Amino acid sequence: MNKYFSIPASFALFLAGVISAQAAPTVRLELALKQARYTGPCPVTLIGNLHMTVDAACIVEYGTTRSDGVTSALLAAKFAAAGSKDIAVEFPFSGDLRGWVQAGARTSKALALFGPAGILSNRVTVEVICRAASITAAELPCQTEVSGGCCSVQACSTIRVTGHGFGAAQGTHRLLIDGTPASSITSWSDTAILAAAAIRLGEHTTTIAMDDGAAVLSNTLNIRFLMTWYMYGPRGCRAGADVTLEVWGGGTSQGARTLIMTNAGAPEYPMEIISWTGTGDTGADRASIHFRVPAGIPIPLSAYLLEIKSGGSFVSKTLSFGVLPAGPSAR
Repeated sequence: MNKYFSIPASFALFLAGVISAQAAPTVRLELALKQARYTGPCPVTLIGNLHMTVDAACIVEYGTTRSDGVTSALLAAKFAAAGSKDIAVEFPFSGDLRGWVQAGARTSKALALFGPAGILSNRVTVEVICRAASITAAELPCQTEVSGGCCSVQACSTIRVTGHGFGAAQGTHRLLIDGTPASSITSWSDTAILAAAAIRLGEHTTTIAMDDGAAVLSNTLNIRFLMTWYMYGPRGCRAGADVTLEVWGGGTSQGARTLIMTNAGAPEYPMEIISWTGTGDTGADRASIHFRVPAGIPIPLSAYLLEIKSGGSFVSKTLSFGVLPAGPSAR
């Protein structure tokens, strides 16, 4: 009996295909962007992280694509064994795009990277809006601190906006505050704008942008302003004493607000509110807060900070406040 026999060529090809398919490593891709929405000067490059996982040693070719059809050059990642790698990927933009980005990979040059048999990551939605100028910050320079008091505040009618790309002169450009052009511009440079604006001193969010009367030329920056302390009697008190202070835009009553005393590395100590009265929440309104400092607060600390919280977030600026050991009232 002959121990040797031949395998038909067609069956041999089939068997080789099965073995090859079984040997092909499994690749999984997960894509994330550090920043998926951008408004500002272009060109700009958004940075992503491609998390690549394989179940066997292999070389993986990978690249990126976008909803507008732009694809990157091919790169390669080598795995000596099964495992995962985090790979930084770049998405350069020279114009606007509201769409998505995606990564693709292959373990065989016979496969099209983004074809039907390609290995694809999740798609990440992106919005890139190219604007000539970038607004980075805004402040109210009219807030002053006077000697012997704390935060005696003038009527706030000026705002300073900083960034870049504003232009050396104003020309036809306008500064928009909550969508309305500033009534007058005091100074204008490529990096700073000083403008007249009626800004509330209470806790609120104001939007800042720049346009030319026809199109918005910058990003829109949301600036959160906090309640500002107006005045109070003593710079501090003894533990267990009562104190009255005032704050801009403190509301007509306490509501959900709490007054907290804290310090770096110290826990938050809620103050006992005796009364909280005011005329409203706008910057033209002040609230009077009458409170008691807990007798059991750790002593001594000459530089506690007072702040107002609402809904778990701080809604006021900090106020330095000293506390002495319990004893005769310092009021």
